[in-house]
Amino acid sequence: MTDVAAEPGTGEVTEPTESELTNAFDSMFYDWVQERFARVEVTGGSQRVTWCPEWWLHPEVVDRLSALWTAHIGAEAELEDGNNPAAMSDWWLRHWDVHRAVIFDQENGPFRSCNLTKGHLHDASREDVVAVRPKRPAV
Repeated sequence: MTDVAAEPGTGEVTEPTESELTNAFDSMFYDWVQERFARVEVTGGSQRVTWCPEWWLHPEVVDRLSALWTAHIGAEAELEDGNNPAAMSDWWLRHWDVHRAVIFDQENGPFRSCNLTKGHLHDASREDVVAVRPKRPAV
């Protein structure tokens, strides 16, 4: 995250603000997602990979990737501590494979109406877009 900084001139230690932590968190998360997907070679079966170039516009995907990231950090810690030498293998099997199946599901997944080269919801019909957006509550 963000290092604790000393105040110039006084040497007083100050804690990072919430917005600084959020920005650092967001940046680390985004970098992790970019790095992780640069390494992914197999998404399962002979299915076409369905990915949205604006993945952050899909709340479910952000939640799933955030959960994957958090679990990945935990697995790395377990591995470093020597508590679980199979931690990364467990992460791939119990976390990645489960979320991958949903994220990349061509027919029912959150990216089903997106096109990697043409963009977010490019392939969606009006009915598809309405179906994925939450409906306003009746007043």
